[in-house]
Amino acid sequence: MTEISNIIDLIESKGAKWLRVNEQPCMHTFINDLYINLCLWKDKDSNVISIDVDNIENGISDIILKDIREGEQYFDNLFRIYSSYKENATNIALNC
Repeated sequence: MTEISNIIDLIESKGAKWLRVNEQPCMHTFINDLYINLCLWKDKDSNVISIDVDNIENGISDIILKDIREGEQYFDNLFRIYSSYKENATNIALNC
């Protein structure tokens, strides 16, 4: 079973190239056989990071599908990743 901590380690060790669409709050990347999507949004007064991981080689969707609220385990790690890559993520809408 794939755990969020394993995905965080994988992202940090691989230095992923992130993609985004215009100003949408989500960005995604492909690492090995995985498609990883991160979204940052607000729910009432707190930030939430959504993580969705699919295994594209095996055709398995949602091996991880979770909303993580500010203050919960892994939020700080994922927020740091999101914040460090979001501005420099390649806007794939410009390549259409």
